[in-house]
Amino acid sequence: MFGIKTKIINNLTKNFEVVDTNKSISKIETIALMHLIKQELEKESNFLDIQHPISKKANAFASQIIKETGDFMPNNLGNWSIKKPTLLSHRLEKRSLEIIKNYYQAPKTILGHFSSGSTEGNIYATWVGRNYLLKKLGLTNSQKKIALLKTKLSHYSLSKAVDLCQVESFEIKLDMQNWCMDENHLLQTLTKLYQKGYRGFLLPLTLGYTITGSDDNYQNINELIENFCLKHKNCKCFVWLDAAFSGVSKIFLEENFQPFAQSQVQLITADLHKFLAVPYPAGFILYRPNLLNYIKRDIFYIDQWDTTLLGSRPGISVIASWFSLLNLNRSIMQSKLANCLQRKEKFLEKIRKIDQKITIVNNPSSLQACLLIKANDSRLKKKIESSGRLRGERLQWQQDGKQQNFLFYKLYFFADL
Repeated sequence: MFGIKTKIINNLTKNFEVVDTNKSISKIETIALMHLIKQELEKESNFLDIQHPISKKANAFASQIIKETGDFMPNNLGNWSIKKPTLLSHRLEKRSLEIIKNYYQAPKTILGHFSSGSTEGNIYATWVGRNYLLKKLGLTNSQKKIALLKTKLSHYSLSKAVDLCQVESFEIKLDMQNWCMDENHLLQTLTKLYQKGYRGFLLPLTLGYTITGSDDNYQNINELIENFCLKHKNCKCFVWLDAAFSGVSKIFLEENFQPFAQSQVQLITADLHKFLAVPYPAGFILYRPNLLNYIKRDIFYIDQWDTTLLGSRPGISVIASWFSLLNLNRSIMQSKLANCLQRKEKFLEKIRKIDQKITIVNNPSSLQACLLIKANDSRLKKKIESSGRLRGERLQWQQDGKQQNFLFYKLYFFADL
C-alpha cells in the first residue's frame, strides 16, 4: 500500500514540471494534487527567512474573506474614487481608499485607485508625470527636455518606467551617512541639467529603500524643489513617493505622517501585500485630482473614463484589503508594530555583539534594517553568515571617482497578522 501511495504522489509531483495537454487528471488525482500544493506552500511559508520582503502567509482576515468569496471574479474596471459606484467591490475600493486617505491625513480632494503594486505605481507616476510636464511646459516630446532623477538604490521598476515613457534618467549620489538621496548633489544636478536645456524633472523619492530600509528626506527635498522652481520660472518638477514598503507601516508609526502636506508631492504609491499581508496583487496609488486630465481614456463601449494603467483589476484583492483594514485598526496595528520593532532591536543587538565593525543601517520608523560590510571583508562575511541563515547581496557603483563595493544583508521584521 505504501509503495502504491508513493508511486501516485511521485506521478502527481511530475505535474509540477510537465503537463500532458491530451488528457485531464482524475478527480482523485485532482484532490491529491491540491493537497500536495498546499503541503508545498506550507513548507515554504514555514521556512523563516528574515531577508524576504513579503509576508509568507496572508493575514487571517484576508484569508477568511478570500475563502468565502473565491468563487467570484469581480472586475474593478475604471476609477471608483471619482464617481458613485454601485457594485460591491467598486464600493469597497472607494471605502478602502477613504480609510487609507484618513490614515494619511490627506485632503478630501485626493483621489486614488488600487493597483498591482508599486512597480505599476512607478510606471503610472512616470507616465502621468511626463504628460503633466509636456503639457505644463508646452513641449511636443520629452527628448533632451525631461529627465528622471534617481539614486543607485531606487527600485529597478524605474528603469522600466524610463524605457516605456521614453525619458532620460540621471543618477543622484547617495548620502552614505544616511543611505538616501544626497540633497546637495540633487541641487547641483538640477542646475547642470537646466543649463543644458532640460526643463522638466521627474523625481521619485523613496520611503523604505528595498536594500537599506532608509528614507529620502522628502520634506527637505520638497523645500529644495520649491526654491529651485521659484528661481527658474520656466521649469517644472513632478515629485512622487515610492513608499512600497514603508507606506503602510509609517501611518501607524509616525504621528504626523502627512505626505500631501508637502506642496510638491503629487502622488504616493504603496503596497498592502507587504506589511499588511493581503495576498497579491494589492497596492494602491493616491494622487492629486488634476492629474487625471493628463492620462484619462474614454472607454467608449461602457460610456466611462479610465484613469488607471491596467484597466481591469481584481476586485477580490480589494475586498480582502477592505476586510483587513476593517479588522486591523490603529491600536491593533501599533501593538503589532511595537512587537516587530522590539524583535528588530533584539536581533540587531546580537549583531552588535558579534563585531562592532559591522555597519548597521537602522531606520527607527521602519520594519527593515540592513547590515553592511566591504565586499572584500571575508572575516566579517563569515561572522555574519555563520550567525544565521543570511546571504549578502553585492552592490557596486562609482561615486566621487571611487569604486564603491559593498555586501548588503537586507532584513525584514514582519508581524504575525
